[in-house]
Amino acid sequence: MLEQSWRVGGPTGAEVAALEVFKSQPKRSLVRASCFEVFGEPELPPGARVNYSGDDPGVGRLTKYSFVDAHVDAA
Repeated sequence: MLEQSWRVGGPTGAEVAALEVFKSQPKRSLVRASCFEVFGEPELPPGARVNYSGDDPGVGRLTKYSFVDAHVDAA
């Protein structure tokens, strides 16, 4: 699991998304999940889960989302 931010405590959005897939599809042994941090108004991929969207006083519009690649084959 590679996460873009180094911080203490709690799972990343990608970890939560991956765990949800493993829970709903117990036979699956492989999941590719990613987190993204986008400035401005993003065009989100279908199935993206928005973890945060708001205005940051220092950088402006900020959206953080996670995405699970549906095309990773289950073993």
